[in-house]
Amino acid sequence: MQLRDAAATLGVHYQTAHGWVRQGVLPARKTPQGYEVSESAVHALAAQRAAGAEPRREVRVRDWAMQVGRLFEALIAGDEHRARRDFGRLAAGVPLTDLCDWVIAPGRYVTGYPAWAS
Repeated sequence: MQLRDAAATLGVHYQTAHGWVRQGVLPARKTPQGYEVSESAVHALAAQRAAGAEPRREVRVRDWAMQVGRLFEALIAGDEHRARRDFGRLAAGVPLTDLCDWVIAPGRYVTGYPAWAS
């Protein structure tokens, strides 16, 4: 289905639906005619909105090393508030597997905590 049709189905303006595509909330494929969205993705988002849930915004991280550095700098400094804020911001929009691969595992190395230790 075209993005304009998806927007009509969701009851929102086209620009709102386009913003959701850009944020990763509504998966779409770019075609010569515009954006194409699967009906199942539209229905899933409609159900999520009907349940009162805010669409999850995807966080795109450009520099994972910087994120690891910021988080573990805060932890080493004992600044729990800053560490929770930084990690919470990432956790709100990054898949858990990405957090483990790109933040937690390298962070264990940075802090000297071996990856094999549990």
